[in-house]
Amino acid sequence: MKKNKSLKLEMAAAVLTSGIMASGVPAFAQDSEPTSLPVSATTEVEIQSSTDYYNPQIPDEAVFGLLFLILLGSGYSAYRKMDGTALRTLAIAAGFTAVMNPETINEDRRILPTIIPVYLDKSPSLVDRGLYVEEAFERLEKQLALLGPVDIRRIEFGEDAASEARPGTHIQHVIQTQMTSLPHDQIGTSFIITDGVLSDPMGSLSEDFSAPVHALIAGQSDEEDFSIQIETAPKIGLIDEEQIITFKVVDGKGRVGSNLTADVSIYYGGENVRKINVPLDQLQEIKLSDLHADGLRLGDNVIDLRIDTINGIPGDVQEVSLINNHATFNIEGIASETKILLLTGAPHAGTRLWRDILLKDESVSLTHFGVLIPPAKEDVTPLRDLATVVFPVQEIIREKLPEFDVVIMDNMTFTGVISIRDFPYFNSFVENGKGLIVVGGESLVAPTSLAKTSLGELLPLIPAETVINKSYTPSIPPEALPHPIARILNSGRKAESWGPWYSLAQSVQRPDATVLMNGADNGPLLAFSEEGEGRVIQLNSTNAALWSKNHKGGGPASDLYQAMIGWAAGHPRYEAEYLDLRSNGNTITVRLQTMQDTPSDIILSGPDGKEIATLHPQQIAPGLYGAEIQAAEKGAYYARRADEEAAQAVAVVGFSDPTEMQNLISTTVQMDSLTAPTNGQTIRIVGSEGNLQWPEFANADDLNGELNADTGNGQRILPVTLQNKTELIGLKREPLIPYQQVICLLIFV
Repeated sequence: MKKNKSLKLEMAAAVLTSGIMASGVPAFAQDSEPTSLPVSATTEVEIQSSTDYYNPQIPDEAVFGLLFLILLGSGYSAYRKMDGTALRTLAIAAGFTAVMNPETINEDRRILPTIIPVYLDKSPSLVDRGLYVEEAFERLEKQLALLGPVDIRRIEFGEDAASEARPGTHIQHVIQTQMTSLPHDQIGTSFIITDGVLSDPMGSLSEDFSAPVHALIAGQSDEEDFSIQIETAPKIGLIDEEQIITFKVVDGKGRVGSNLTADVSIYYGGENVRKINVPLDQLQEIKLSDLHADGLRLGDNVIDLRIDTINGIPGDVQEVSLINNHATFNIEGIASETKILLLTGAPHAGTRLWRDILLKDESVSLTHFGVLIPPAKEDVTPLRDLATVVFPVQEIIREKLPEFDVVIMDNMTFTGVISIRDFPYFNSFVENGKGLIVVGGESLVAPTSLAKTSLGELLPLIPAETVINKSYTPSIPPEALPHPIARILNSGRKAESWGPWYSLAQSVQRPDATVLMNGADNGPLLAFSEEGEGRVIQLNSTNAALWSKNHKGGGPASDLYQAMIGWAAGHPRYEAEYLDLRSNGNTITVRLQTMQDTPSDIILSGPDGKEIATLHPQQIAPGLYGAEIQAAEKGAYYARRADEEAAQAVAVVGFSDPTEMQNLISTTVQMDSLTAPTNGQTIRIVGSEGNLQWPEFANADDLNGELNADTGNGQRILPVTLQNKTELIGLKREPLIPYQQVICLLIFV
């Protein structure tokens, strides 16, 4: 009877446990379905398994309460030595294990490639070694791909906008900037392929940068380099002041106490003017007056210093490059100021226009004498209203006239204030290279006209005896449109829309004169001629002030007067025949101003003096032609018209970063300060014969921390750190104990 009762109690306990399991652990009834996550582009997938022994589907309080009841019941049964205690305890343990719901977890994980940044130096100091950089990158890319999943990031530095913003080549900023945009836990070993010519201060990368950095130096250990460094040279100078240039020839290896010297040739405007021998690494001084008798000349003054030979080194000196063996620079010569003498006769509105223009120009020094009354003329003006300074004929005309650059005779006549014997001074003034401007109307046809003096020999328009008084609009004759003055006047409002003038002194054009504007009855209004070394320009009307007052639309009054002054002063902008050369980066721009119907070809010579191109300028505007060409090297480029022998224009194509070119010898010193703190290495990859001496690469885990391993034949092995990071792409959970076995155990125990 007791045996049957014990069996019934055991079966009841089993049923109770089974019921708790069935009602409290519904997830145990079947295997769980796999859970999939979004999958990105895969490379290699691995499965990782783990076990979760405690994953109940009921609250933890119920689990621990059940455990307490099981232990209490089992302990009581054992204490009473009840039959079937062992089997009952086994069945209850099986049921409790099922309640804990242990599972096997299978994860599908994509192996994330290790990011390996490779920094490629593209700075100008590489010169021909840039080929090594590219070849090294190609080899490195192939060998790293054999180590495992890698993502190689090619990052160039040394020629981007950020690098151009400051002199030299800087790598630390580039590396640390890149690190902010990359996941740190995926970054493996970084590589820098460079010549080692850097401007970074000596120091290590930030502490956050834990991955090793290896530097591959694209340069040989026995390189030589010599360079010319300009210490001081003005960009702009006054033509009447001495200009001093200082420079030195630098030994890239810095051999202290050596007796090395250099032969240096000095070119001025493309002409070899001097050759000197100088010791290396010592400051030298050159006075521009020693190179040219006139010193600094007006406009561009291009000086080119070139190393011819290095003395004191046995055998032929093989330098990394000769590109820094010359230094070219330009000094723009300017006049301290344009000195203008303005002489006005009978007052008119144009006088104020002259003064307004000249006094506003800071580059002009104006001396003005006006209303020259002849000594014989009676004047009832009160003495207090008369000028108290007598015109200083002796001082101005006979002594100081050569100090002026331009003389303007505005509405003047021969009054006797300037004696007839003094006018030849103006003729000499022009013939010696200065400018004369004559403006008049009635004054030009009067019996006391300047044409009746020696100046009549210089005037481009010979006055007649009448003035045409009628309305007309000044016009530009077609043959004058190519001239820069005509182009300037016609560049804004076209001549057809100009306001009218009302007087014109009749005149006859001299054969050697050029007419730029016509007036009433198509008579000449504005003309110029060149006399000796100087020039004369003549305006046969005093009506220009009408344009300045916007009379009936007005016109380019200021442009007209400024153009007359500029042409008379010899400014290149107003020259009828002028060749100009300018550089912007490596682009050379040619501008040709000519009155010819067909522009001349332009012959361009390179820094070595050899002709490199024949350019065919294309029309930009009437009389203005242009062409462009890319410079292949740095230095001075000279241009001449094909019908001329001597160079007429020069432009300097320099380095945007001269600091970068001061020493081209590759070095490992600076890179060591970056690589060593990261357990990286700095090695040269170019042998003495110019061939790549290439290292081997191995997973750092396989080298067991050895940093200076080699292959046994002297070939270095560089450790490459791979991060072995993975990304979860799928998840599957399965019961550790199949529910069928648990049910059977509970039923048959």
